[in-house]
Amino acid sequence: MKINKILTLFVLAIMFTASGLFAQVDKAEGLIKKGDYVGAVNALKDVVKSDNGYDANYLYGLALYKTGNLKDAEIYLNKALAKDDEGVMALKTLGDIYSAKKQYDKADTYYKKAAKLDNENISVLISQGTNYSLAGKVDDAIRVLTLATTISKENADVYAGLGDAYYYRRAYGPALDNYKKALNLNSKSAIATFGVGRIYYKQKKYTEALNQYIAAEQMDPNFADPYFEAARLLYFNENYKTALENIDKYLTLRPSSLDGKSYKSKILYYLGEKDKAEALIDEVLKSDPNDEGANRIKATIDFEQKEYQTAAGFYAKVPDDFLEIEDFINIAKINLAMGDTAKAFTIFDKAAVLDPEEDRIFFEKGKVYLAQKNYSDAVTSFDKAIAMNTPNVTVYFAKGVAQYQDKKLDDASATFNALLQKDPTYALGYFYIGVIAYDKRKEAVNANNAADADKFKEEAIKNFTKVLELEPENADAKSFMNALQSAPTPNK
Repeated sequence: MKINKILTLFVLAIMFTASGLFAQVDKAEGLIKKGDYVGAVNALKDVVKSDNGYDANYLYGLALYKTGNLKDAEIYLNKALAKDDEGVMALKTLGDIYSAKKQYDKADTYYKKAAKLDNENISVLISQGTNYSLAGKVDDAIRVLTLATTISKENADVYAGLGDAYYYRRAYGPALDNYKKALNLNSKSAIATFGVGRIYYKQKKYTEALNQYIAAEQMDPNFADPYFEAARLLYFNENYKTALENIDKYLTLRPSSLDGKSYKSKILYYLGEKDKAEALIDEVLKSDPNDEGANRIKATIDFEQKEYQTAAGFYAKVPDDFLEIEDFINIAKINLAMGDTAKAFTIFDKAAVLDPEEDRIFFEKGKVYLAQKNYSDAVTSFDKAIAMNTPNVTVYFAKGVAQYQDKKLDDASATFNALLQKDPTYALGYFYIGVIAYDKRKEAVNANNAADADKFKEEAIKNFTKVLELEPENADAKSFMNALQSAPTPNK
């Protein structure tokens, strides 16, 4: 009788524990449906120590993936598949992990396994299409996602996926059309809204892009990607404080993200918090010395500190497809600093092939030509940047300087005037127009042409006066003004 009672209590204890585990799994599933992946991780981290079933391990692996912990996510998803090797969503999520690691072929094997088991699973088809897009196989992406539209014509995410496919092809018109289809089906589609923002970014409509990212954040506060892209955009606009706020929000959603931590260290560096930046990036590299993003950011910080040899070493650990345009420019500058101009130009050309629409490449290349006094090639490079609708007005200034140095004064004057139409407060534009007028006045004086000498003197004074309105302490402008005001007029 006593033994039976003990057994009964034992069975009841097991049942109580099991019911508690099931409750936690159910709770985690509910949190995941709400997009609260951090909460799901916390709900399941103790459960998976005693529950080795498919559901607990799959959900935990999914939550880990969504919070940026790819390494542990892979472990628990494989544990789930050990219990059920036909777990479609575990297969799909493993594909997502390998796609995030840029192992696109490996990812595709998992999507194909999942699709073979459930060929009408829309989330699998969308992920497979996205993976094809990222791998540059846009035709395959369009094929898969078009198939998805025949299965679910009213699914906004499918059209957002098609938008992504055309986006990666740089076919921004069709991309925008598909994002709009998605938004017609679901006006609150954060994914489509985010996609429109990425198109605006590529079109150099940075204010509009940021507004789209903010709108996506508001539509789905648990959607992490808009916070990361907003942080990048704000960083490039040198709005480091707000960039930090956005990357912190991203890390709230993906606390284990090495990319997020690495990018935060970069922002901290430019905020002047160099010790914090170094400590954070070193922490990331300690956890994974081979992480491409962390090595890239470490290289950037070393580059900014003019530790070129060390920076080159960290960049060498990063495959080209993990590098951003800023990195290629830095690598080219490292080679310039180390005296290898030919290699620097090779790097610029490689970057231009990877992103032919990036104006910064041609601006930086033009500056090298300008330093070499190769004014013709400098102007050609600056013109390419201008043709890409560069928002960087300094390109116009640099082009004008090249033309001035090449003695093409009228061309230079036209370029500086174009600069001032873009930015009427750009003091150096007025300064160089003043210098050109000053030089032309000297020519007129030497030719004893009093009328032209007076005309160019008046033009020079007008422009140097404008410089001093904008920069009252500009010593060079004051010097030219003094010289002009004391200069005699030639005989008429």
